[in-house]
Amino acid sequence: MEKVKKQATVTLELELEVRDKEGKITEKRRIKANSLLRNFAQTLVAFFAGTSLRVWMYDTGYTNRNLFIAYGSYAYAFFFVNAGATVDYYGIQVGSGVTTVSRDDYRLATPIVHGSGSGQLSYGATTIEDVNGTPPQSRFRVLRTFSNDSGAAIIVYEIGLVYRTQVAAATFYNIMIGRDVLPTPVNVPAGSSLTTRYIFAVTA
Repeated sequence: MEKVKKQATVTLELELEVRDKEGKITEKRRIKANSLLRNFAQTLVAFFAGTSLRVWMYDTGYTNRNLFIAYGSYAYAFFFVNAGATVDYYGIQVGSGVTTVSRDDYRLATPIVHGSGSGQLSYGATTIEDVNGTPPQSRFRVLRTFSNDSGAAIIVYEIGLVYRTQVAAATFYNIMIGRDVLPTPVNVPAGSSLTTRYIFAVTA
């Protein structure tokens, strides 16, 4: 009898870590992320199809964009999430919305913007680590730290992942590919920070 081979898998997890003003960890959790959206699948189609197919998807402003790897005479269509510090319109985002996740989501329900005012968080840079992991697994992390300089506690209910793509010399789109509403929200006290890590893994 032929032995059934183990199936290849793709998993996505979220790691959340709150630190107080002294840098001490006050909360840490790791949960399964159920967040990859239709835009994620459409992006893969754009990669696979190249110039043979125009793929349509909504950006974070709810404008229907067509996307394919080579745009006219430009070889653009880069997909990057490594937003710099203070940049809150792509990379990892956090929000206060509780709307149930739908496969067609294109933005957070209620984004928390960068800043130090009431209800705001200071956005650090989004960074991407190299692929590592012990065989048969390959994994990498996308992470960002948010600092609460607002003077009052902020509750985070939702987390999203948005990439920025350049499709022409001066044309950029922001596309959300992941959104999670947390089973239990995260309290970020004044003076504390929240580090959010998306952990992607594939197993052969």
